[in-house]
Amino acid sequence: QEATMETGTDLYVVVYNALSTSRNEVMAIPVSRDATFEVFNVETNAKVDIALMPSSGNIGDSSSKYTLHFEANSIPPLGAVTFQIKMISTESSVVKASEANNTNLQSNVVQEWGYYTSYENSKESMIGKTSSRQESGAYIFRPSPRNADITPLEISGIETYSSPILTEIRTNYSNWVKQVERIYRGTSYTEIEYTVGPIPQGTEVVTRYISKISSNATFYTDSNGRDFIQRKLNYRPTWNLTQFQPVSGNYYPVNAAIFLEDFKSSLSVLTDRSQGGTSLKDGVIELMVQRRTNTDDSRGVGEPLDETDEGMTPYPPYGRAERKGKGVIITGAHMVQFRDVGNGASVSRAGMDLFFSHAQLFFMSSPAKLQETALPLLFLRPTFSLLPQQKPLPKNVMMVTYTKPYNDNRPGVFNIRLSHQYGKGEDDVLSQPVTIFFKDIFVTKVISVEEKTLTFNQNYDSREKKRLQWEHGLDVTKKLNKLTLKDDNYSVTLEPLEIRSFEVIVEVSVDFS
Repeated sequence: QEATMETGTDLYVVVYNALSTSRNEVMAIPVSRDATFEVFNVETNAKVDIALMPSSGNIGDSSSKYTLHFEANSIPPLGAVTFQIKMISTESSVVKASEANNTNLQSNVVQEWGYYTSYENSKESMIGKTSSRQESGAYIFRPSPRNADITPLEISGIETYSSPILTEIRTNYSNWVKQVERIYRGTSYTEIEYTVGPIPQGTEVVTRYISKISSNATFYTDSNGRDFIQRKLNYRPTWNLTQFQPVSGNYYPVNAAIFLEDFKSSLSVLTDRSQGGTSLKDGVIELMVQRRTNTDDSRGVGEPLDETDEGMTPYPPYGRAERKGKGVIITGAHMVQFRDVGNGASVSRAGMDLFFSHAQLFFMSSPAKLQETALPLLFLRPTFSLLPQQKPLPKNVMMVTYTKPYNDNRPGVFNIRLSHQYGKGEDDVLSQPVTIFFKDIFVTKVISVEEKTLTFNQNYDSREKKRLQWEHGLDVTKKLNKLTLKDDNYSVTLEPLEIRSFEVIVEVSVDFS
């Protein structure tokens, strides 16, 4: 959505932070013209630093030619900050491109793009038989040959845009991949935004992040964004593996993060969607971002993995189920972090919530001549937080849910779901159990707290009493930290990676409906 700046009109942007800790983030607003802008914090009237850059134009035809970046600092937990954007003149202020020979913003990491060729058992496919030689398709990845390395994509163009608050390196690889690398002032990570496609059929596109870390054929991937699982090249922990697929046999699902480390440094890559990932060589992380196959892998869908921009014809007997148009164009993002500490799990955890839950933007406009005395009519609280005194929760805690119960009209009743975001042994401090006081969540007095099952549909203790007990000779009793009440303060202690749900009733001093 383009934020069009009309003459005589100011734009107001409310930046909302859904995390329970404060954050700093550079926001990007599409604008239609090259002009001189100023951005102010409405609460403090302080001018914030900005950068106007040409839009990358990586995705389709965009009517927005420019992007206005500005720093939104100290956004309170579960709260928002309001900014005013003014176009003060029509004089050009766009950042100019400069030439660059180096495409990598982090000196310790080199990136490359390439592709595997999908394996096709062509003769068997033509006569309609299923061969024991598994083909690459929607569910199965098989490169040709099975021990193939990628075919690298050559760089066809580079542009660099530098400003005080961020630097962008825009790189084109062949005709398939366009990429923007961004590093922001005051941060230690690189953001990679890529656009891939259309790609030829029989092509499986990957990107690699290459470091000098001695990872000893070991890397780690997340399990549904929670536990990190150790992976070893050509190894399975419960049986002796004879590896016949040295590439695809070492691929694992990556839902949120993949990292590798040695005793002195670590490399972590966070993803914005589920992808296949591996580390086939020490110090190298590989992620597959797009696939388009020619063949069906005989796993039930009855067609190749071949998404196109015009869909497909009907299935027999009404058509031949043929794809129409070109291959789709996809876009995605990675957060790349190289640290001089050999603790990849802690490094990954620190960025996962920020990358998963970006700040949300809300817009409104008003006449530019609006007097300051009229601003309270627009924003009663230009900066606010749902938490008392804008005090953040501990860094290792995420408030997953803060909502009114469904179909429950009782005043002052809320569903709260809290999550410990670190696993055991991942960080010396943040992996420890953490205690949360409910008075630090609500601005009014907490009357009662009841623990619920994870989905809020039963009382937790009642459900546990009804659980079937099995005789297995193992001590698997879960010792749950109980809710405590001391001096009218309800509190709960979360263990590493524990998620718990509560129904909280608070004193009503305002209308919560």
